[in-house]
Amino acid sequence: HNSSVISSRFAFHVELLANVVRGPFIQSTTSSDTKIAWHTLNPTTSVIEYGSTPALGQRIKSDTPKTDHVLQLVDLEPNTTYRYRVGGVAEGVARFSKTATFKTLKPSGPVKLMLLGDTGRGNLIQHKIATLLRSNAPNAVMFAGDLVYPTFTKEYADFRHFSIYKEHMKSTPYFTAFGNHDLYDGDTAYLNAFHLPTNNLPSLGLKNPTVDYPFSGTEHFYSFDAGDAHVSVLYNPWFSHHIITKDTNQLHWLTNDLATTSKPWKFLLMHFPVATSSSHGWSSYDGNSVPDTFDFGNTIHPIVAKYGVDLMLAGHSHAFEKHNPVAGCISVVSGAGGASPYSFYRLFPGSSQYWPRNNAARISIDGEQLMLEALDPDGPVVDWLVANPKMPARDSCQAAWS
Repeated sequence: HNSSVISSRFAFHVELLANVVRGPFIQSTTSSDTKIAWHTLNPTTSVIEYGSTPALGQRIKSDTPKTDHVLQLVDLEPNTTYRYRVGGVAEGVARFSKTATFKTLKPSGPVKLMLLGDTGRGNLIQHKIATLLRSNAPNAVMFAGDLVYPTFTKEYADFRHFSIYKEHMKSTPYFTAFGNHDLYDGDTAYLNAFHLPTNNLPSLGLKNPTVDYPFSGTEHFYSFDAGDAHVSVLYNPWFSHHIITKDTNQLHWLTNDLATTSKPWKFLLMHFPVATSSSHGWSSYDGNSVPDTFDFGNTIHPIVAKYGVDLMLAGHSHAFEKHNPVAGCISVVSGAGGASPYSFYRLFPGSSQYWPRNNAARISIDGEQLMLEALDPDGPVVDWLVANPKMPARDSCQAAWS
């Protein structure tokens, strides 16, 4: 038995699986299309039957037998609920999953997002937070890296991610960022597991076209829209793996991405934070003896100031922490979505509150107001903040004297 709900020394999942052994789950959902992915034990063709009524009525397929399946539904109506089932044919026999539903995203307007990071332990607290995600019914979920511990492999991913969130992933898009633990065995298993948006560097162009760049057109960094929010997802696992301050191509993409969006709310999602009061806030892996958070801040703060970024969202530090605005942007850490919390190490300049506890965060946008709430795994609000992009209207009163 385990000594606590955060222990991962012993855990197991009992699942009754037929030929579909992972999924189905939706990915890269927009207001007009979505990808649907699933894995089968044995090779089959790929079929999705879907529609906005119980009769379904529409069908797409691929006749190539395979075990890893993904098809894209296009020309969908925005903010609309669709029903679907996946299946295929093997040895002349057609088999299908149970019918599930998903809803396309709104092209604009109010939106609810959930944020968490440092999740994949397979323990009871991760299951509690998975229940919390479903009960909040967000439009999308954002993962700030370290999806699987100790490292991202196909087997660990099934046990410590897909089995835990599978019911919610059928209906709600999950947008993920790389964490350092997702890279200890390379990036192949992560990239094969998800079907995320890709960056547009092939059309945008590299800063130096003569130098080979491995992340051009890949899912390592990308952006997506949900209602009134635009989210730029960065490849920033930590400086031991990748020094983002030297990644001129990613920064070139980021500034272009932020400059071309018309959304009123702009977020950055990443794993390594720009500020945290855990020990990670004071580590230096690039050899210059300056905390990597300081180096990152010197690079990213001018960008967020120039392009009006409202929130920088990160994990890596297993806690919830909010910071006072710097360059007009609020930095928030929401780690410990399953992993054990980190104790307070040293106050980071500008920190407003540090909570060494398991958590997820809820972000609600409605017009010119944003509310971000840190949630306990059982649901109560632990902490919160409100942001407004404009100053409130000035009140004036008629004087009672002359």
